[in-house]
Amino acid sequence: MTDLSQPWCMIPTKTDCTTQAPTVVDEQDSKPMTALTDVATEGERDETYYWDTVKILVEGCIFKVPRYQFVIGSTYFTEKLGSESNEAPITLEGATASQFRVFLKLLFP
Repeated sequence: MTDLSQPWCMIPTKTDCTTQAPTVVDEQDSKPMTALTDVATEGERDETYYWDTVKILVEGCIFKVPRYQFVIGSTYFTEKLGSESNEAPITLEGATASQFRVFLKLLFP
């Protein structure tokens, strides 16, 4: 369904719970297109701006955010996340997806 209240209303889009942002959908094969589809995978990691991410599951919605702020600012998350990267999301109980989204807006303005 096209949202006429937004400037991208003429472009077929979809919104998912992880980004809350529209992505353009290629109508021929129905795959989302993003600006990062052809990123080069060669090269060294930058020591400052190469961030690990973490997946957090809240009310059935998966958030993928930089891990660093959670590990340095919270012993709870440090223990939950451990010292290794984990592909499986950690589950956060006691908060709604909407509440967590507001928290993330404060943490990552």
